[in-house]
Amino acid sequence: MIFYYALRTLLFRASSLRFNTANIYRGGLVLLTCFWVSGVLHAQSAKGTIEGKVLDEKSEPVPFAYVIIESTDFATTTDAEGYYILKNVPEGEYKLTVRSMGFTSQTKAVTVKGGKSYSHGFTMAADVQQLDEVQVWGKSEATAVREQSYAVSSIDAKPLQNLNLDVNQVLAKSTGVRIRETGGLGSRFDFSLNGFNGNQVRFFLDGVPMENFGSSLTLNNLPVNMAERIEVYKGVVPVWLGSDALGGAVNIVTNQYRKTYLDVSYSYGSFNTHRSSINGSYTNDKTGFTVRANLFQNYSDNSYKVNVNKKRGSVILKETEEVERFHDAYDSKSAIVDVGLVNKSFADQLLVGIILSESEKEQQTGATMEKVYGQRLRKSSTVMPTFRYKKSNLFVEGLELNGFASYNFGYVQTIDTASRTYYWDGTYIEKADPTDGELNRTLYKFKDNSFIGRANLSYVLNDKHSFVVNYTVNNVDRKGEDEANPLELSNKEPKVLTKTILGAGYKFDWKERLTVSLFAKNYMLDGVTYYTINIYTDPERVERSLQQSQLGYGTAFSYRIPRIRLQIKGSVEKAYRMPEAYELFGDGANVAGNVLLEPEESMNYNVGALYQLNFGRDHIFNFEANYLQRNVDQFIRASVGTSDPTSTFTNEAAVKVAGVEGSMRYAYKSLFSFSANVTYQKQRNDVKTIDGKPNPLYNNQVPNQPYLFANANALLNIGSVKYSHDKLGIGYGVSFFEEYFLYWAKYGSSDTKKTIPRQFSHNVDVNYSLHKGKYNVSLSCNNLFDAELYDNFKLQKPGRAYYVKLRYFFQK
Repeated sequence: MIFYYALRTLLFRASSLRFNTANIYRGGLVLLTCFWVSGVLHAQSAKGTIEGKVLDEKSEPVPFAYVIIESTDFATTTDAEGYYILKNVPEGEYKLTVRSMGFTSQTKAVTVKGGKSYSHGFTMAADVQQLDEVQVWGKSEATAVREQSYAVSSIDAKPLQNLNLDVNQVLAKSTGVRIRETGGLGSRFDFSLNGFNGNQVRFFLDGVPMENFGSSLTLNNLPVNMAERIEVYKGVVPVWLGSDALGGAVNIVTNQYRKTYLDVSYSYGSFNTHRSSINGSYTNDKTGFTVRANLFQNYSDNSYKVNVNKKRGSVILKETEEVERFHDAYDSKSAIVDVGLVNKSFADQLLVGIILSESEKEQQTGATMEKVYGQRLRKSSTVMPTFRYKKSNLFVEGLELNGFASYNFGYVQTIDTASRTYYWDGTYIEKADPTDGELNRTLYKFKDNSFIGRANLSYVLNDKHSFVVNYTVNNVDRKGEDEANPLELSNKEPKVLTKTILGAGYKFDWKERLTVSLFAKNYMLDGVTYYTINIYTDPERVERSLQQSQLGYGTAFSYRIPRIRLQIKGSVEKAYRMPEAYELFGDGANVAGNVLLEPEESMNYNVGALYQLNFGRDHIFNFEANYLQRNVDQFIRASVGTSDPTSTFTNEAAVKVAGVEGSMRYAYKSLFSFSANVTYQKQRNDVKTIDGKPNPLYNNQVPNQPYLFANANALLNIGSVKYSHDKLGIGYGVSFFEEYFLYWAKYGSSDTKKTIPRQFSHNVDVNYSLHKGKYNVSLSCNNLFDAELYDNFKLQKPGRAYYVKLRYFFQK
């Protein structure tokens, strides 16, 4: 309690400040100045760096080997590529030792002179005696993430990089995750995690929030080749991520530890789909100069077939027919580039960069398939300069500063000028009013000029105690114009939104068995916008202040029993989420804004367990189970009318979410693996009375939310098929979700209620690699049995589709 009240006092004082755009920019300059000053101070301290790679006798990386400078406190472990680095080593002569399970330890004599970098590689010989005795192998980085006290799963993306997948498709196979798309490549999607969906779940790229990246750079166009692993936090989100996620977050960790590599891929498939990516980096060991680049492109006609109602003349009939989508193409191009210095005395990382992207998406439908368009489209662009700084052992051992800043100059535009009514067969009729559009005539173009800054300060006191403080500020200033409606008042009014989050946390570790984390976060919202009152009588525009301040807090713990390979963990959090600009102001196309939205408030509970069962060294079983409960006030959800082509966000006064999820994985050596997961969760209206009367919807399932879904995947890996360096992989996956209601189940007769039907989807992948993964080719078939698949508001998704992917990978 002392910790809680101390943090509450600190954060309350911070919340009393009123934040505006000028203050934010000043704050950003202060942060940059701090980074620069710390760099100057450390430039005066000349210490050396030791780095290198640890390989086995087959020149394969040895991950998580222990590297130590004898008789000192300098120690580290190798990453997934066998790379290690020891920084700020004082001048002197040392003994450098590397140890790893199953290998004979090695020691080298090394000399360090100030300000210089030294490379020392190791080739580890197998220790036959250890191999006979050892049954518990070193942890992968993904395993280490899963074993945190938080409810978190980690997906190792490296085995998936030969396949024709984006990040969304990888996440869709995870426990507790359901991704509902409105169509094919580039379509809008809704991400659901443990009962929370949409903006209630936050997304990060290497710890940087993605909400300001723009609509042309999202999870469904990020290639899996960019990712090293994907972390999925369920419930409590760590303080260092600096987010107002209501109950979950996804952090995509890129290949940032590879010093010099090149990864090039291209895929082609059904519906004239082309996807390509170039990922790479170069680092000069002597100067520390580094360049990192991720370039990728996506295109598809999305010309798949759908079942729609027939028409006779302009009359829509009940009978259905199969037609081809004719106006649904998607085209996007993106580049993420960083240039700077690494492993210097004044900075572990000092990078300036740019994020560029643009996309064009033809719009075939609105929020439902009741309305079809033939010329309506949406364009978006992102131009975002970035700055990154990281320094460990800042002034004192164990203190680390990590900072990020960016500003987005991009825009989004909706174009609707065709005065026509289209039908699914591609025919149309001209509208009586030539100044009308397909939905509503518009050339609305808006710029969400947005600044984001983050500073994270962490301090490891010793192997038991660590602390963290994080400050994040996010400002959006929307400026819009519409050449088709130049007198529209709402386009001239200010739409400003500023969110700041200040968090602090403490972590206690006891012998890698007991871990306890305590934290508090202060959420602040500021801004102004306008809305209309008395719409039907005497319309009047009224200013609305968005100012809010809330304090959240929580704890997470885990206890590990190594003897039986069991870990128990749990978390409790009082969390808040402030509405997003997208929800308040709309998207200018298919989502109408609602400036009256209130912040969400939730009490989250998670309890889970992980268990590993080994039969010798060859057979390994992993089991995980979690129970979750969310008590949410002012729950924000997307809703749509029965015939309205647009959707909007509304508050439900109180919603209770409860569910269970489980997963298992079996692996036989590196030859075969099988995994399966199932999720059951209910979102129920928790308002008992309205105006003193019983609420007829009390305890009813919230509509348009899946409640039961599952995934299963099997993978067979065969090495040395024809050559000693080749490998063949065959994968099979199936996804399922149960039928659920589109609207409130309480209303309507049983024979006319609209539902999303029960569905199964099957996928097959075959990939072949040569020269230890240098050359790769894969074939994929999605929706193998050509099932009729639906998602949001019963929007039909693609049928059977085939893809081929070629990949070249080089690493120095």
